[in-house]
Amino acid sequence: MLEKGDWLEDFEILHPVALLRTCALYRARRGSQVHLLKLAHPGVANGERLVREAEFLHDLDSDLPGRHLLPQLSPPYTRAVKAAKPYGSAALGEYLLHYEVLAFRDGIPLQQLLQQRSPLWIQDAGYIALQLADALQLLHQEGRLHLALTPDSILVRFDKGNVPRVFLWDLGLLLPGDGTYVRSQSGALSDPVSPAYLAPELLGERCKPRVTSDVYALGLIFFEMVVGRPMYAHELRADEDVVRRVRLGTRSHMLQPAEIDGLPETLMQATEPLAEKRFSSVGGLRSRLLQLLGNDVPLEQQGTRLGQWLDSPQTRMWLV
Repeated sequence: MLEKGDWLEDFEILHPVALLRTCALYRARRGSQVHLLKLAHPGVANGERLVREAEFLHDLDSDLPGRHLLPQLSPPYTRAVKAAKPYGSAALGEYLLHYEVLAFRDGIPLQQLLQQRSPLWIQDAGYIALQLADALQLLHQEGRLHLALTPDSILVRFDKGNVPRVFLWDLGLLLPGDGTYVRSQSGALSDPVSPAYLAPELLGERCKPRVTSDVYALGLIFFEMVVGRPMYAHELRADEDVVRRVRLGTRSHMLQPAEIDGLPETLMQATEPLAEKRFSSVGGLRSRLLQLLGNDVPLEQQGTRLGQWLDSPQTRMWLV
């Protein structure tokens, strides 16, 4: 991890924002402009994943529904002669690392929000889940699967109307939805996230990702928001232990998370171990959530409630 005051090329690191197994996100300044800087960790698979994401975002139509939930690329270099690729490369110690420059977006990781106040109010959790469904549906319509959704890959801010707004800053593996992968021969599937957030069909040596793998991940995120803890305990646990728990179905107990009829059943259907028993698409899960919640995500009001989170003792301590 880079720290406040470090430099990468002509970027000054202002502070870390989020950390994944494959990359890190920083608030950084280049000249007078503040950006989000996404830097791949060392490793061929990590670099390839970032390149795949940058090329996907570069070619993505800006007018597509849900596009505002995904990153917007900025030029990786100030010198136009180097702008042929949508990503940059920089030497850091003994490594040559790839990076993306993203247009700045406010927010804190969903994981951090859950640490501050968990479980979330059911309406906030629902609004977050509905927006994530829109983001995933856009990827699926483009023929790609995420397959690495976690609370750390999502930034959340609150607008003037106290409505949570989602920014999916990491697009996961972006693999085609029609392939079969052998884990030991595929760098793309080399443990990109904790197994606690992977569908069971992704845990074997021979993996066949599908749309319902992302339905499962969205169900896990929604479960964690409304219940207040992950479905599968994973903190300070080895991946092998987590995989064993997932295969055995050793889930966190789910008390009635809210006085909403059908919510527990919806959570269980979304996270069914057997893929064919889940909702067949994120759109199907979204429709069911909309039925339960009664209203869709309101249009955004101007302003932000992020300052309240930045002023909290927990956030100040994390930023330092």
